[in-house]
Amino acid sequence: MGMRERRKGRRGETTAKRLLADHDYAIIADTASGIATDDLVVQDEAGCVWSVEVKTRKSIEPALFCGQARKQAGKKRWMLLAHIDNTSSWLVLRKGMRPTVWHQKEESK
Repeated sequence: MGMRERRKGRRGETTAKRLLADHDYAIIADTASGIATDDLVVQDEAGCVWSVEVKTRKSIEPALFCGQARKQAGKKRWMLLAHIDNTSSWLVLRKGMRPTVWHQKEESK
């Protein structure tokens, strides 16, 4: 993976962290290290731990991305945050829950 892709991935993960915090998830670990592991580990208000995979690609491939998220989650619940290109919205897929779309908060100018 090139430097440009790594920077894009880190920007996406930074945005994903803010989005998760806005939805009452606490960041437990930022595990992104370029190896086959979850990008983030978070905890919801009920105390459940989630393995989060963050994707910032132009095309969203749910079957492929969810497969990766499931595999990397191990015994944790899995979550996929996939940025919808050219928007401030993210597709959110979580184990045992309906798919939803989250929207980034507008930044004040």
